[in-house]
Amino acid sequence: MYAIFIQQYSDNQFTQHYYESKRMKKLVLGIMIIWPMVIYGQNLQLHYDGTGGIHSDSPSRDFVTATFDFYKMDDHGSGWWFVDFDFNDHSEISLAYVEIARDQIFGTFPLRAHVEFNGGLFNGGVINNWYHIGAMKPFTIQDFYFDVALMYSYKTKSNKHDDMKFSINYSYDLCNGRVSMIGFFNIWTQDTAMNSSTGTGKTICLFSEPQFWYNINRSFSVGSELELSHNYLFDVKGLQLYPTLAVRYFF
Repeated sequence: MYAIFIQQYSDNQFTQHYYESKRMKKLVLGIMIIWPMVIYGQNLQLHYDGTGGIHSDSPSRDFVTATFDFYKMDDHGSGWWFVDFDFNDHSEISLAYVEIARDQIFGTFPLRAHVEFNGGLFNGGVINNWYHIGAMKPFTIQDFYFDVALMYSYKTKSNKHDDMKFSINYSYDLCNGRVSMIGFFNIWTQDTAMNSSTGTGKTICLFSEPQFWYNINRSFSVGSELELSHNYLFDVKGLQLYPTLAVRYFF
């Protein structure tokens, strides 16, 4: 889950103010159209975030995020996507964010081609699109599963488009599957102006979301997510830490 809380972007040069309501309606309609895929595929998560973070400049949060998560393997690789909805505007949807990724196998070649898209909408504007292309390698260490990817990144409305992204995804089950730990760690470069109203050049950003689940049965889990970021929120510098309380249901 990317529980991205975006504020102050209404004054940012990268925000597009027109058609936000129309685009939000189209995105929600699109999610409703692919809803049967979600039911057939994976899981629904509900996360409550009611914290103020550990940084003095951290914006306070008091909202629920719904995440639809879908993953599927086939003979040629794997596909994955998720969408987040933040309900922090009088219990209405104030943010919608989507990620879509594909890993393609080429025979016995040890690396897989990786392509990825990120983007979304929030009240007052859009989250500008990211396009990523690179290589991914899956591997295991005992019972831990990992995959690592290195990508070239292109972001719309960026002044300097040449960026790189490194990503690690992981999962681990213990206590005979009763407890699960999953998550990711991303580090990337982007224009400093995307993090600051006065900065120029490039900055390094970090974002990670480890999740911890207690699996009551094969369908239902309770747990928590820890959102960790650095140089990520606009005009908020330093380390940010936001925990959630969560439930998860597998279809």
